[in-house]
Amino acid sequence: MNFSTIINFIFPPSYDEKTLKACSDKKFLDYYQPQTINNVITLLPFTEPSVKAAIHLTKWHAKSRAIKLLGMILAKNLAGYEKETVIIPIPLSKKRFHERGYNQVDLIIKSALEQGLELDYQKNILSRCKNTKPQTSLKRSDRTQNIIGAFSCSSTKGQYLTGRSVIIIDDVMTTGSTLKEAEASLLPHHPSSITTLALAH
Repeated sequence: MNFSTIINFIFPPSYDEKTLKACSDKKFLDYYQPQTINNVITLLPFTEPSVKAAIHLTKWHAKSRAIKLLGMILAKNLAGYEKETVIIPIPLSKKRFHERGYNQVDLIIKSALEQGLELDYQKNILSRCKNTKPQTSLKRSDRTQNIIGAFSCSSTKGQYLTGRSVIIIDDVMTTGSTLKEAEASLLPHHPSSITTLALAH
């Protein structure tokens, strides 16, 4: 019995880990289905078990292969943008970041950039200024109200965006309320354009 077998016996792989392990890199790339929903570009179907597994394993466990696969998908989509394009992740609240230790969207973007993309990544321009309930725990009708006023961008930081093309990125979109609220907080700084993008829907 080798070490890997012993570890798997003591700590059996989760359903998500088994699901993603059974999916090759090539197969995962086949799930790339960019579409626009409520003015948000989405790249993957969350209903696909391997996609859901990759999102879960990145969000809750920062698993390297899950991050790599999602980074590959994001890199595929971002490849056509000019290098001056500013990339901004949806931020976590300080409380949630402290609990988790990382922002999963930041991990995915960094993985995408490691694949040769030259884009202007700015992870500190947008801030989360209030703790909100997880959107997935709320009724669809309550999600917009929950996220109102959640984000801020100071005038000093916002000056950097004036006249620039901006892409705001989140991991999962349901109604689009989070991305729309983030976009609203950047509009006063007059970027030339704002694209909102989610890895999965």
